[in-house]
Amino acid sequence: MSFTLPPNDGTIRVCVGGGAGFIGSHIAKRMKDAGYYVRCVDWVKNEFMADDDFCSEFVLGDLRKLDVAIETTKDCKYVFNLAADMGGMGFIER
Repeated sequence: MSFTLPPNDGTIRVCVGGGAGFIGSHIAKRMKDAGYYVRCVDWVKNEFMADDDFCSEFVLGDLRKLDVAIETTKDCKYVFNLAADMGGMGFIER
């Protein structure tokens, strides 16, 4: 299945929470390639791509903190929240 994003001239801002993760960074890259201004927020850096490869702006922050969530989503038309602690088997078993 193929999905085409509507073209954009960079005026529509989107925020991707968990943007350094596998799914988040690929969604962000697709939206950036379509011309959107993409702000990614995560508490870790993407270890496979440079920030410029998948987003317009990268914020190293914890979205569980209300002030970070409010500030990073301000002026964004769309917010994709993919932030989740995927801490491995020890986390999953708890």
